[in-house]
Amino acid sequence: SRLPELLAKSPDGQINDDVKKEVSDAVQKEVDRLQKRRNPFSKSDVMVDKTKTLREYINEIATITEKYFPENSKDAGYESEITILAELSKRISEDSSTKEDIFSSLDKIEAFRHRYFSVANDLKRVVAPTAAATAHLELLNFFANVGTALEEISAIDRDIIVGMLGIQQYSRELAESREPLRAIKKLVDSEKLTFGADEPGKTFVDQYLKKLST
Repeated sequence: SRLPELLAKSPDGQINDDVKKEVSDAVQKEVDRLQKRRNPFSKSDVMVDKTKTLREYINEIATITEKYFPENSKDAGYESEITILAELSKRISEDSSTKEDIFSSLDKIEAFRHRYFSVANDLKRVVAPTAAATAHLELLNFFANVGTALEEISAIDRDIIVGMLGIQQYSRELAESREPLRAIKKLVDSEKLTFGADEPGKTFVDQYLKKLST
């Protein structure tokens, strides 16, 4: 929003050092503001029950993730989501891309934002066993953080800086997403827990936990 004002200070088209500093300071303030939106959940948001079994817990979170990210849905999986963002990044970097080309995927990104926030909201109502409390908190923040990053990306047509910061944040969150899953896998392995074909937990283990070793 400040760009026209700053460019007006450089009528010859050359951005001087003072304007560059103002731009840099404005971007840093925006980065600081956006960082305050990260990790919205704390320990106090996690409900814990020491009598709850890990099997019950895994089946519950599996039901939630399958609801919003069905394994067999062509337009709901991680691959489709990553493809959408990869195409967006490619179009941004191409000189021949039009505004319409660049922003044509924003509705799809907005749909994924809704999915991530919905998972976070549903997970918040899940009671975790004591051993899984830390991993559950990390899961909550992962889904909320990705939802926030996608929200920022979907605003790229209105604020390019926010959109680009959202892309960077999304990449970081995806890279760190294995940590809570590794913690859950460690618990599953320690209890030698297996799930029947009729349990939601089997899909969760097959779709997420087994892939951690690959």
